[in-house]
Amino acid sequence: MIDRIRITLDKLQQSNITRHVVTLGLGSFVSQLIPIAASLILSRIYSPKAYGDWGIFVSYTGILIVLVSGKYELAILRPSRKVGALNLVVLSTLLAFTGSFCFFLLLYLLCFLMPEIIIPGLNYLPLYVFMTCLIQIYNGYANRTEQYDAIARSSISRSLSQAGSRIILGGLRYESGLIIGALLGTIAGIWSFVKKIHIIRDIRRSFSFRYMCKLAHVYRYFPFFQMPSALLNSLSTNLPLILMAFYFNKDQIGCFSMAITLLYLPVTLISNSLGQIFYKKASDWPPEDTAKLAHKFLKLTFPIGLAMSLFLIWGGEHLLGFLLGNLWSTTGLYAAYLSPWIWLILCFSPLGMIFDALDKQKTEMILNICLFVSRIVVIIAGGSLLAAHQTILLYGVVGTILWSLEGYIIYRLIGIRITTREKRFAFIFISIVLLSWSIKIWYTF
Repeated sequence: MIDRIRITLDKLQQSNITRHVVTLGLGSFVSQLIPIAASLILSRIYSPKAYGDWGIFVSYTGILIVLVSGKYELAILRPSRKVGALNLVVLSTLLAFTGSFCFFLLLYLLCFLMPEIIIPGLNYLPLYVFMTCLIQIYNGYANRTEQYDAIARSSISRSLSQAGSRIILGGLRYESGLIIGALLGTIAGIWSFVKKIHIIRDIRRSFSFRYMCKLAHVYRYFPFFQMPSALLNSLSTNLPLILMAFYFNKDQIGCFSMAITLLYLPVTLISNSLGQIFYKKASDWPPEDTAKLAHKFLKLTFPIGLAMSLFLIWGGEHLLGFLLGNLWSTTGLYAAYLSPWIWLILCFSPLGMIFDALDKQKTEMILNICLFVSRIVVIIAGGSLLAAHQTILLYGVVGTILWSLEGYIIYRLIGIRITTREKRFAFIFISIVLLSWSIKIWYTF
């Protein structure tokens, strides 16, 4: 009798996970399908230079988002009581607002003192950083309360508003249309959250300044360890694009930015959704169940990344050039250079939440230091000695090597068990991708 009850509970647990994955997956699919479709129009409205400006703007945003909230939004899952989570929401929001304003003043002063530093859309930067932080904070709270439909609806609202406003502003020949459209999209996403999860009402009932300060102290390792680690990761991802502006022209930066945007769509579509669920379950479940869940996720992401990499290597250059227009033919080549790196990110990015779930922030920080230093060295050395194509290829090679190392560490931390048959298939398919990648590089050079 006890065994039957246990089996029934296990089935219900698995069905809930499946439902959560499907909900987030469908929401992410629709929300990412919209910008993919919009890109076919936007690439003909906006020039590569405009996308270069957008890439630089969003790179500054990606760095500042990590700094302003202290990463307390990741702690929202931790308190045993809902009131603790709500007070962490308030703490994260206050830090995000204050930090966004302070960093805006610092950047404005920096641009005034050093005119050679030009930040596109500087006046929109603080509001966009704050709004994007709010999206992350509300995502964390909705994840804690398992309101995955709210996350899905917010993502779709954000994508629809962003795509529509960008097309309209582009049709009106508004130069900053990509930036303003993104800002309007975040506002729509926040409004969708506010209507669905009733967070403002709950905060009014639960907020306590003293309790909030106590929680800030209890979870201080997030700003002390998680934030520096996340900052290094963000810098290694976003700073290269900013540095490229000092070595290459805006058209090349725009093509690289478009390639990164398109490559990260499946990461956002799949990995982010799986990562939210994995973090929640890894924080609560025993290690054996966490390892089984990670194995299931890998069985999903590995073949998707395999198919995507082979497609980009052999057909991406011609297809993207046809779909986006003649000005964007270089984007497909850049995407092929970066495809194995993105494959690894797709597989191991959601499982990387194990560092937070097991309080291994120090290990994650060391890995991010390695990523940061290597990428900066690649961009500076490549920008000084090589052409743009060669620099981006080198960037992809280094990223592939380091993410292979991080993936192995994640694999060992979780304790994933892979059968001998699965290992053989993985070895064969990885060899095919690497051989195809090498042939592509040889052919293009």
